[in-house]
Amino acid sequence: MHLGTWLHLLPGSAAEIDAVVDGLAARGITTLITMFKSWTGTIYFPSAVAYTEPGFAAEDLYGRLIARCHERGMAFEAWSCVFPEAGPSKLIDAHPACRALRKDGTEYRVEGNGIAWACPARAETQAHELAAFREVLARYPTLDALHLDYIRYPDTDACYCPACQTEFREQYGFNLLEDVMPGGWEGPAFDAYVRWRTGHITRFVENVADLAHGAGKALTAAVFPYYPSIMFDLGQDWAEWCRRGLLDAVYPMNYNWSPLMVGRYTDLAAHLLRPTRTLHCQGLGLKDAMTADDVRALAQSALDHGAEGIILFEARTLLKLPEATLAPFRA
Repeated sequence: MHLGTWLHLLPGSAAEIDAVVDGLAARGITTLITMFKSWTGTIYFPSAVAYTEPGFAAEDLYGRLIARCHERGMAFEAWSCVFPEAGPSKLIDAHPACRALRKDGTEYRVEGNGIAWACPARAETQAHELAAFREVLARYPTLDALHLDYIRYPDTDACYCPACQTEFREQYGFNLLEDVMPGGWEGPAFDAYVRWRTGHITRFVENVADLAHGAGKALTAAVFPYYPSIMFDLGQDWAEWCRRGLLDAVYPMNYNWSPLMVGRYTDLAAHLLRPTRTLHCQGLGLKDAMTADDVRALAQSALDHGAEGIILFEARTLLKLPEATLAPFRA
């Protein structure tokens, strides 16, 4: 059984790393997915590509985490929050025109993770984010997989930068500001808008897949389960990525605390993935108020409806639960 968990932030000491890995191993986790590039744009090891996250320049904690996972028999996936560049960003410092813009020309910003994004359509953006994956592979050749997250647009409010307006007009003959209408989103520009945005995101997935598979590593992704509406909303066509064999495993983020709804969303993903060779694991969101029985009910529903494994968000919440929480699924 594929039992994984996302570890959102890298532990800040060797002792904490050891405690986290030991605790997850005791709970039967087979795969740990840990962020190396955060939504701020910084990287959790000394990097030549991006700014290094404060506190992680002196000691190679990321390398220690990989080694400890392997010692305990766990696979390790290197996780990037791909297109957000919300904090100190070498990309934006070098190429300020890569900042994602709203229709009114202002910087795209919202509260929460990923408050500011780089424009996914820009060649400079894609080159920078691909270089981060290339760097983590070169630095840590023993990792097992690369993991894509935020592999999308933030929503339909971005990006409307001058380069996007020009490209959309030249490729499809439509005015990005006027022909793709807010609210109803109807008319002949609709399909062009969907194809254009999904095309840019898929192009990046293709390049990372070539990189990962060329190095003998797997490629996985955290995706939104609301297919196909997310093709329009976010430019994310993960079903097509799987049909084409770009992803070795996909983790729909089924963060719903109802076993009934978890089952329904899993049905949809299982149907889409049945013709593919992509491993299908449902991403389940944990809350502090959950009991072990609550977690087991969600996991069982996902497995009963066609998932081949589960990925839990997030590791630190899982560690608050009893060691036997996942015991029924540890075969």
